[in-house]
Amino acid sequence: MKLKQYILALASSALLLGLAGCKKQLEEVKPETTLDPSQVLADPSSAFALYNGVYNTFRGYQGTFFVMGEMRSETWANGLFTESGDGGLTQFWMHNFNEANAPYGNWAGFYGLLSRMNTVLKLFPAAPLTEAQKNRYRGEIFGMRAYVYYTMLRTWGAVPLATEPLDKIGELAALYKHRTSADSIMLQIKSDIDSSLALIGPNVMYSTPSNPNNNKRVYWNRAATLTLQGDAYIWAATHMNGGNADLTVAKTALEEVK
Repeated sequence: MKLKQYILALASSALLLGLAGCKKQLEEVKPETTLDPSQVLADPSSAFALYNGVYNTFRGYQGTFFVMGEMRSETWANGLFTESGDGGLTQFWMHNFNEANAPYGNWAGFYGLLSRMNTVLKLFPAAPLTEAQKNRYRGEIFGMRAYVYYTMLRTWGAVPLATEPLDKIGELAALYKHRTSADSIMLQIKSDIDSSLALIGPNVMYSTPSNPNNNKRVYWNRAATLTLQGDAYIWAATHMNGGNADLTVAKTALEEVK
C-alpha cells in the first residue's frame, strides 16, 4: 500500500514539473500580431502562396456572390425557387430589405477578403517575381477587388472603403470606418477596372505568365474584367446618372469580349 502511494506521489510530482515547464514555454511564446512582409518579399514561393491564398478565400464566397447577384436578378421567378419555403433567401428575390432588415451581417465578411487582396496589391511590386508575373497577378487582384466592391455597392450603396491591408490584428480602431458615398465607391470600382486592364495588358484573355498556353479559366483574366466593366458601367449609366458616356464604355468592353 505504501509502495502504491509512493508511486502516485512520484507521478504527481512529475506531472507538476511538466506543467511548470509547459507554462514557462508558453510564457516565451510571442504571439504573431503583425504580418511579416519579409517572407513574401524574399521568397517567390511565399509570394505565390499568398496569391493563391486570395483565390482560395475568394472562391469561398461563391454562395454569397450568387445570393447577392443572380438571386436578386430577373432570372428568378415565383415558383422557380421561392416556393422552397426558405423565407431568408426569398427576401433576396423579393428585395425585401431596409434599415431594419439588412442582408447579411458584418458586410458579409467581405473586409477580410479585401484585406488579403490589399496585401497582395501592396507587397507584390517589390516581390521577387518577374515583371510579367507581378503585373499579371496584380491586374487580376484589381479586377477581383472591383468585383467585390461592385457587389457591395449594389447591395448596400454607401459602404466603408478600405484600400490598405490591416497590418496589425490588435488595431481595432482601424476597423471603424465611416461609409464612403456610393459615387466614390463607383469611382474606385472604375479605377480598379482600369488598373486591371492596364496591368493584364491587351490581347491577353486567358493565358498566364507562368504558363502562356494555359487556357483554363480558373484565374481572373482580361475577359472577366471587361465583362465586369460592361456590367458596372451599365449600372452607373442607369442608376447613377452616368448616361451615354458610361453606356459607350460598356458597349466597347462587351464588344471586345464578344
